Amino acid sequence: MILFILSFLEEYPVGYNFVSLSQGIRSNAMGGAFTAVSDDATGLYYNTAGISLLEGFDSKVALYDLYDQVAILTFGLAFPVKITGFGFSMSIWGDEQQRYNDAGEYTGTFANTEVLSMGAFSIRALKNFSFGIGMKYLFSSFDKYSSTGILWDAGTIYIPNKFLRFGLSLQNLGFPRKFINSYEYPPSRLRSGGAFYFPILDIGRFIYALDIIAYPYRIEIGTGFEVSLYIPQFIKEFVEADISGIRIWGGFNSRGYSLEDHFFYGLGIVYGIAEDLYLSMEALYSTNYYLGDDLRFGLSLYYHKMKKNRKK
Repeated sequence: MILFILSFLEEYPVGYNFVSLSQGIRSNAMGGAFTAVSDDATGLYYNTAGISLLEGFDSKVALYDLYDQVAILTFGLAFPVKITGFGFSMSIWGDEQQRYNDAGEYTGTFANTEVLSMGAFSIRALKNFSFGIGMKYLFSSFDKYSSTGILWDAGTIYIPNKFLRFGLSLQNLGFPRKFINSYEYPPSRLRSGGAFYFPILDIGRFIYALDIIAYPYRIEIGTGFEVSLYIPQFIKEFVEADISGIRIWGGFNSRGYSLEDHFFYGLGIVYGIAEDLYLSMEALYSTNYYLGDDLRFGLSLYYHKMKKNRKK
């Protein structure tokens, strides 16, 4: 019964819908407005061009309790090498459904599995311009049916100054595949976005981002913000904890079934574990009118040299 109801909803992760599932905590908490930002391992799914602009490696592990129905494990790694960048990410979902015959009698169980992996490469062709490409491989298994698919992404990021970033990303290019009893067509889309960066004195920064996502038959708008604050030393000593900073995220996306569905909220607590090396504990909350709560928890380990002078 659950599968029957969810099969009518676009975000249920079966088949190519798993590719369209919003990835990450930080990026999703900003309403999916991440095409121009794309500055962590999550950015592979929004704009592959961002990897070569990183200052150091970024890694993420997250667990999604999606609408109290589906648990998804995802992890990713991105790192720059001189003017290039490389990234890899994988998302895995699997569960077990009960099987009944036409008379309503229980006859056992069957398994569902989705595995999405992605590799990406980026090059900073100019000081303020980068280009990236990526390949996605999707394996889907539902009961006795299975199918695979390969999709391609390409994107660019342009940075005219330290306050602005613009991004463009063409995603999910590929061929249809047959899954179960019908053909699925790739959920191709064109993402365009801008991001505005504002320093908050010497203790943090504010990012506002806006994305327009064009599908063949609809337009989606995502917008969101990030407030990053670095904790002064005297506050660390007062609370007796090595908390280096906090991140607050909020976002809006035009997809959804009710007013409440459009909004996303997130929080990250950042710890300094070594010089320029940080661990972030992150959480996201959103809801869906039909399906329930979407809770995501994760860890990020990353290198960020820019924060060095702000730790004092």
